Amino acid sequence: MAKALTTASISEAAMHAHGALVAEVPFTPYPRASRPSGSPPSSYDSATAAAVLRAEPVDTGRLLRASEIFGAVLDAGPLTFRQAAQLYNLTFKRPGRMQAMCAPLWLRHAGPTALPRILALMTPHLGDYAIGE
Repeated sequence: MAKALTTASISEAAMHAHGALVAEVPFTPYPRASRPSGSPPSSYDSATAAAVLRAEPVDTGRLLRASEIFGAVLDAGPLTFRQAAQLYNLTFKRPGRMQAMCAPLWLRHAGPTALPRILALMTPHLGDYAIGE
């Protein structure tokens, strides 16, 4: 019975299947995690983001919070040549999650002329990422 209660508290389908059992036995279900509504505010302003990028090498292959950092810089204005080179390397240097996170930023920087290249780059990997990830 304890196993059924645990399963029921975890799974919506199990909750539906074991609903009568759950109604008979008092227990406190595990609280569900909630996501904040809307997008979280950027933790970087343009000056801080630019300083972080100055400290990184141009040929960087990974950058923690790249989307927040480049987003803050792009919000303030166009990228410098060095920043654009960094974003280019993050977007096109090696495939993976970083590439998927930086591709929209490259599109935002380079404009609609970059769309065919971004689509050609990302289309083979669409199945690798879950929706909402």
